[in-house]
Amino acid sequence: MQRFFSQATAFILSGTLGLGLIGCSSKDKHDSDHADHGDSKEVVISEKDVPAEVMSGVNKTFAGAKIGKVEKETYTDGTVHYEFDLKLPDGKMQEAEFNDKGELLPEH
Repeated sequence: MQRFFSQATAFILSGTLGLGLIGCSSKDKHDSDHADHGDSKEVVISEKDVPAEVMSGVNKTFAGAKIGKVEKETYTDGTVHYEFDLKLPDGKMQEAEFNDKGELLPEH
């Protein structure tokens, strides 16, 4: 009977550890989506300094939202992303990141 519990405990622990590893690997994959561009330099910019194409994407995706802080992220490979703090029409706050083509990027 004790051997059964030892095997069951080992099975449960290995399953738990396996799930932890799966979670870590998907997190690592997600983080690597942004890490592929290298380190970034973040600078707060004004809304008027955001390219028209990016603003168009923001306005289409978050119609009626008020724009708070905007950060421009420039990566070592030249890739540029724009991070927005938005107040949605229903009063909720939202962070969103767009590429330089005005496409919404997944949360990270």
